[in-house]
Amino acid sequence: MILFLLKKWFFDCWDNLLWLLIGNLLILIVAAVPIIIPPRLASVAPEPALLVFVLGFLLVMVIVGTLSFFVRDITDYQSVELENLREYIAVSWKQSLAFGGLYLFLMFLIVVGFPVYAGMDNVVGTFAMVFLFWGSLTWLLTSQYYFPIRARLAGRFKIIVRKSFAVFFDNTAFSVFLGFGSFLILLVSVFTAFLMPGFIGILIWVHVAFKLRLKKYDYLEANPGTKPSKIPWAELLQEEKERVGPRTLRNMIFPWKE
Repeated sequence: MILFLLKKWFFDCWDNLLWLLIGNLLILIVAAVPIIIPPRLASVAPEPALLVFVLGFLLVMVIVGTLSFFVRDITDYQSVELENLREYIAVSWKQSLAFGGLYLFLMFLIVVGFPVYAGMDNVVGTFAMVFLFWGSLTWLLTSQYYFPIRARLAGRFKIIVRKSFAVFFDNTAFSVFLGFGSFLILLVSVFTAFLMPGFIGILIWVHVAFKLRLKKYDYLEANPGTKPSKIPWAELLQEEKERVGPRTLRNMIFPWKE
């Protein structure tokens, strides 16, 4: 499954390079507001600087939540249709704001909590820092599933969060691998100014991973009692493999040689 995940992610990105570029550029433009403006305002107007950061960050989340639906279409082999923009904004903005608010709360806990607990200089403070660290890491890995679940399964915020945790704890090793993959994509994107594969590349990565992982639950529902180690991934992924096709780097770059 892992090898096919990598293959499908790559070709989904390759087949939609233009939309990848446009989506990343849009995110970068909006993200410039909370990144650039607050530091310049902080020394003279700290409260407005904080407000700009919060509003800018929430706007980025709304953009990402909307683009997630287009990424769903991409990973489902559908074309990106701009006429769906209004619909996707309407069905995603509330959950995107709630997700952004939760992340802001976590940022607040980290920024405020770590210095306070470190200053305690005792066992309680150390325990609190360890708990905050692992709690933050768990949420970071869990949150990878938030937007794919919103686009494919659930609409209510609490249900999305609950399903995200359920998927994480049921697929912990896979979630760590997924997070490591997202980190590598982000690292590679530094060399392209986050235009390729960028944040949309990460969205495609988690969407493809979650879409393929859903086949596990469909199979277990149809075959109760089956051990996870006995899931026939080759059979479950057959249709997806046929949709992607027998593509290689050689015929992708030099199609006239095939």
